[in-house]
Amino acid sequence: MLSLELKTKDLFRNQKGQTVLAMIVLMIIALMVGVTVSDRFIKGLRAITSSDNTTKAVAVAEAAIERLLVLPTETLEDFITFNNCGTSCYLEITDVNGQKLIANVTLSHMGASSDPYPLSLRESETTELSLVGYTSGQGISVCWNGEQSVTGMYIKTVSGATNAEPFAYNSTTSAHPENNFLTASSLYGYQNCFTLTASDTPLSIRLKSAYAPVDVDVLPAPGYTIPAQGIRIDSVGQVGEARKTVTVIKSDPFVPAIFDYVIYQKSDTDALSN
Repeated sequence: MLSLELKTKDLFRNQKGQTVLAMIVLMIIALMVGVTVSDRFIKGLRAITSSDNTTKAVAVAEAAIERLLVLPTETLEDFITFNNCGTSCYLEITDVNGQKLIANVTLSHMGASSDPYPLSLRESETTELSLVGYTSGQGISVCWNGEQSVTGMYIKTVSGATNAEPFAYNSTTSAHPENNFLTASSLYGYQNCFTLTASDTPLSIRLKSAYAPVDVDVLPAPGYTIPAQGIRIDSVGQVGEARKTVTVIKSDPFVPAIFDYVIYQKSDTDALSN
């Protein structure tokens, strides 16, 4: 009888031990599931917060630029000349949740350098490069790679009157010899280049592509610089750990593409003519 009671007690202890072990295993599994769910939730929350901060960083950077764009160009020029635009180049906004949105802006000239100046040309749009201040008698080269052709006009002042000299160049591998354009030369490491000589009082070069869009580089004569072409505005917005940069170019004004056709209008009654 005693032996049966001992066996019953041992069996009860074994069952109790197994129950405790099962509970511990279930608790561990539940803890792992909870940690996994919490980790995913926290990561998702961080992603949402990061995306929200990124959007705010872009917004405050754009707001700082818009505040500068309403200022006269002369004022922006002074900021660059004296290397100081003070509070005009700093913007801080506190949103309804108390979070700070900060933007810092830097200004610089486009061009005003001896480096090649890049331009993107289209067939239906005229792109203009200012030559105001460039030295008469010095060459300026337009270079590109590819089979596109480039046309345009050199604009200058002669005895107080505006004068235009048209030009047109095919690439060295052009498939359109029938157009009677001049042929560019391989130069400065580019497949195609042609050089214009500034004369009288230089004003600008107006450029278009022919047959397809093309990116070109404009190179000044050795020892000379491309004149300033406008103002580059770089704004860095920061919200939390998010940092975003927005860049805007405030280019110098130039007349629209229709000006190219007006040059060939001989009178108020004659049709356009070559």
